This record gives sequence, structure tokens and C-alpha cells, in this order.
Amino acid sequence: MSKYTFSLLLFFFSFQFSFGQPIEEEILFADQVNERLDLTPFLYHYSVTPNFDGENLPTFTAQNWEKVPSSGLDFGPGSDQDWFKFQVRSQEDVVKSIFTSCPSIPILDIWLIEEETKIVQSIHLGTERRFLVSMPKIKSGFTYNAEFKKGSNYTCYIHFQAFGQPHLSNIYLADPSLLEEETNTLSRYFIVFRTVTTLIIFLSLILFAFTRQKFFLYYSMFFLSIFLFTESEIGTLWIIFEKDTYSTFLLVRYWANTGIILCSYLFFRRILNEPKGVYLFKSDKWLHPLIIAAIACCVLFSVFRYNSYLISSISSAFVIILTYVSGVYNLAVCLRRAKEGNELAKYLFIIHLITLSSAFIIVSLPYLGVFGRNINSFLYIYVLYTFEAFAFFIAIVRRAVTILNEREMLILENHVVQKQVSEALIKGQEIERNRIGRELHDYVGGNLALINKTKNFRGGDVRKLIHETIRSVRNLSHGLVSPSFEYEEFEESITDLGAKYNSKDRKVHISFHDWEPSENLTALNHCYRIVQELLQNAEKHSKANSVYIQFFGGKDTRIIYEDNGVGFEDSPPDDGIGLQNISFRAKALGGQLVVESSAQGTFIRIEGINVFGEEL
Repeated sequence: MSKYTFSLLLFFFSFQFSFGQPIEEEILFADQVNERLDLTPFLYHYSVTPNFDGENLPTFTAQNWEKVPSSGLDFGPGSDQDWFKFQVRSQEDVVKSIFTSCPSIPILDIWLIEEETKIVQSIHLGTERRFLVSMPKIKSGFTYNAEFKKGSNYTCYIHFQAFGQPHLSNIYLADPSLLEEETNTLSRYFIVFRTVTTLIIFLSLILFAFTRQKFFLYYSMFFLSIFLFTESEIGTLWIIFEKDTYSTFLLVRYWANTGIILCSYLFFRRILNEPKGVYLFKSDKWLHPLIIAAIACCVLFSVFRYNSYLISSISSAFVIILTYVSGVYNLAVCLRRAKEGNELAKYLFIIHLITLSSAFIIVSLPYLGVFGRNINSFLYIYVLYTFEAFAFFIAIVRRAVTILNEREMLILENHVVQKQVSEALIKGQEIERNRIGRELHDYVGGNLALINKTKNFRGGDVRKLIHETIRSVRNLSHGLVSPSFEYEEFEESITDLGAKYNSKDRKVHISFHDWEPSENLTALNHCYRIVQELLQNAEKHSKANSVYIQFFGGKDTRIIYEDNGVGFEDSPPDDGIGLQNISFRAKALGGQLVVESSAQGTFIRIEGINVFGEEL
């Protein structure tokens, strides 16, 4: 036999021998554990569900025990019962804490069996047993102080029951004093973070009360929902509620998740000043039924949470998925506004991207059973939450300061406009007085003087002078007296005004499009005076034979004037006094004046005016 054949046979038999034997379980020495030790390398998982009466340790079959993967003990949604065991010895009499890192396990049973004497130490823990047994108030998990005797061998069995919810709990062995010190340190961190976030939420509500800016309210509700979710995750509810804590935990978590979805959607749209009716996609109505469905899931779970495993599992999966759908949508809104040059949107996008991706890694992936949760995950969750709350608070304060500055600028601009309007009105009044004086002196007074010198009052010339004088006085009086229309008579008043400027050489055309009735008489009076000023300019200066004035209602309320006159390419007539009056009245209506003129005619737009709002 060649040496190669001999080597091959030797390898084959050694392979058969090594893999044909049962794997020897790793044994842990309890007295050698000085730091907190993750027991995952020493754990075995029972692959089937044994018959369990809720109190006594069931019977197990050796071949059904499997080595626990290195990723840990985290199992995703749908898990009901799981059994684990590990071997432990001690060379000294010691007391060590068996600690589970998840505070939301409904049922947790631990048996510690001494192999020589068969003495059993056991304890039954879990959130659903808070009202049955006295348990230490560990804020980040459950603990059992086990006694290990010198020279003894032990097998520890651990039973989890999660009723279809993911349970994220590794098992640790630690010295009781060390575990207590770590827990107290963790609690001090939580107190600091709770104080900071509570203060921020409270301040945002105060700012909402003073500023009436809704993004302060949405911010406070958004982070209050995150606060409730985080508190349920780290186990605060077990201290508050004495019974039925697990179903209460799920209820708070679902409603908090739904609050995060709804309030974050409203917050981002409001803080980024998204206009009503403008959406990221063609319509955002697809998101509204999903939010309603999330609320419906919460209501169903609130009603059937005691006896519906299916509703609990579906509600959990749906609400978690929708939380991230809305989070990605908010990121997309920030990105779109950032591309438009919104600096605040860039800031919010970066912060929200960091927190959303971190939350997905720290919270959701362990819930899905992808990998294990670190024992400090609860601290990371609170740090993440506090970071986002503080960063967003800075953003909304900056936004509020910007709004206040804009308001101050608008007030100053309004004062300037009011001053300009007042000056224009005074100047206009002086010009109008001079015009009336000239009209009375040159035309009415001259006609009356001629009539007075005439001896034959029955002549045709006298009658003509009297007729022209009456017409002149009537025109003057119409220009002086304010229109007496009510809101339903506005169109008729404008039509009558246009008819007065009709002549055989000039036709005035008035039309209305989607123009609705308005009760704002001040705004209607401004519109009337604008049209009157336009027609007077047309009569005196334009030499037009066709004048068109159109009123457009709806979202884009505007007045359009057009004629085919000579225009004014260099400067408007009367040094622009008439157009200045029109401009000031347009500003008083919240709009602006746009003038285009050439030798072929004049085109004037008074656009963006507020005619249908309430009268101030």
C-alpha cells in the first residue's frame, strides 16, 4: 500500500470518528466570572416545543438540543416559546446573577439543577407575572441571583415565551455587585436624557402657545411619541403598572409608533413650509389610508389584545414597516426642498437620515432577528432620541426666529407702504382739487359767464352751453362721490362705469371670469377706483378706440387692462401720478402692478390681489 493510500484512509477514519461522536457541551466555571459574561457561546437551543404546564420543567430529548448561533438569542416576530440551557461548575461557593437584557419578556422561567443532589433552584419572572411574584425592579432586564456550591455541577434551563412578539434578550452571567453598579450607572444616564428631552418638549409647547406656529405643536407631539416608545422599550412601564404590563407595553408601543408616523408627516411639511396642495408625488393621498390603517390596527389591538395572536403579529409588522415608509417619505420631502435651496431642509435631511438609519440598525434589525441586540442598545436608543430632539429643537427655534424677523420686516414694509399710500393720497387729493378747480374755473365758470352775457336765452348755442355745463358738473360729481354698490352690485357698477366712458370714437369692453361675490367692500372700492383711474387715463392720453378690462377670480385673482392707443414708451403721462395711485391701491390689495406699453398700445396687469378675503 502506498503512503498516499495510507494517508487517505487515516484521514477518512479520523473524520468518521470525530464527526460520528456527539459534541461535548462547553462547561462554564462560575467562580471565574469576574466581569459581565455573554453566555451565548455556552448556550444550546431546544429545536422543538416541549409540553409545558407553566410551572414544572418538561422532559427533553438530547438530540433536539442545538448549538446557539453566535449572533445571539434574538428571534423575530412569530416566536412563541424558546428553551435554552447551559452547563456550569464552580470551584468555590459563589453567588452570581443570571441576567436577561430585555425588560419586555412576558414569561421568563429559570431552573438551576445541581446534578449530584438534583436540588432545583427556580424562579418565574416576566412582565406578565409582576402582579404574582415579588421581583426586583431592574430597569433594563430581569435578574436572578443563583447560588453555586464548591465542586458542584449545574445545568441551567431558561424558558422564554413572547406570544408572537420578537424578544431581544441575550443571557449574561455577572457578579451581583457589578450588575447593580452597571444598572445604577445606566439609570443615571436615563435620568439625564429624560430631563433634557422632557424640558425640550415642554419648551416647544410654550413656544407654540406664544407664537401659534403649528410646527412647534407637531414637534412636541412627534417627540412625545418617540419618548413613549423609548420608555416602553427600556422597561419604564414595568415600574408604573403592577399588572397586565406586557399588553400595556404593546399598546403604548403601537400607539406611539402611530403618533410618530402622523406627527412626523405633519411636522416636516409644516417646518419646511410645504404649500397646501403641493405634494412630493402627484398626490400624497396614498399615504393617508396607510396612516388610517395604522390607527385601525391600534384600535383593533386595543380591543382584542388579550385573545388575538394574529392581530398582535399583523399590527406589529404593519406599524413598524409604515414607520419607516413615512420616515423615508420625510427624507424625500427634505431632499426635494434642499434641491430648491432650502438650507433648513439640508440640515433636517442629514439629522433625520442619521437617526432613521441608526434606529433601523439598533431597533428594527434585532426585532427581525437579523442580529443580536447589544446590552447597551437601550442607552444608544435614548442617546439617539435625545440627539434628534435637541437637533430638531435648534432647527425649529431658528425657523421661529426667521419667521419673527420676516414678520418684523413685513411690519416695517407695511408702515413704509402705508406712508407712501398716505402721501400718494394727499398728493392725489391736491391734484384732484386742482383739476376740479381748473374744470370749474375754465369750463363751468366760462360757460356760465357766456350764458350770463347772452341776451337770447332761447338760442341753440345757449342750450348747447347749458347742456355741456350740466354734463361737466355731473362728471365732476361722479368722480368725487364714492361708489354706493353693495357686494352683489359690483359687476353692475363696473359695467356702468365703463359705459360712461363709451363714445363714438372709443369702445370700452368689460368682462368678468370666475368672479365670485365678495363682502370686502374696501377691496371692491379699491378695484372700482383702479378701473376709474385706468379709464380716465385712456380718455385723456391713450387715443385708443378700443379698451378691454377683464376681471379674473379664482386662485389667481387679477385685473387686466388693454388698449390699442399710442402708449408711452418713455414715461407715463402726468409724471405717472395715475399709475402711482393704481400701484398703491394694488399694494393695499396685496398685489402688484405690471405695466407694458409701446406704440401699439398699453397692457396693464394688477395681479395677486386679495378681493375675497375678510375685510380688516
